[in-house]
Amino acid sequence: MTVQPAEEIADYLAALRRVDERVSREHDSLAAFVGLHRTREIPRSGQVGDLTYQMHGAGCRFIEPNGGEVDIDLVDDRATFDPWRIRSRTASTGTTPASTLADLSSACAESAAAGLLVSVREGWFASPG
Repeated sequence: MTVQPAEEIADYLAALRRVDERVSREHDSLAAFVGLHRTREIPRSGQVGDLTYQMHGAGCRFIEPNGGEVDIDLVDDRATFDPWRIRSRTASTGTTPASTLADLSSACAESAAAGLLVSVREGWFASPG
């Protein structure tokens, strides 16, 4: 299956909502969960609910039971992402993007201008909710 940039963005946002819901069943928020690693209360990798996680620098990569990845960084305790993370999600689901990463970057900027994403800093975005 081939997807357009808007579909990649929508899929990533839906997956991010699912991850947030799953993590929030056991912890206050994604930020609180990642904070547990920073204080060494949880290991660098493991399971949270039915998700596998791998902490990294400023965030965490989650893998859903179906193998789909959702990678986030935290900026001011907010889950943020860049087009590369959206494209990684697309690849992890076995879906073929119909455009280049530059096209996806442009689509993210357009989505932010339309209020569908929040621009956190140059090239980095968050869900508006």
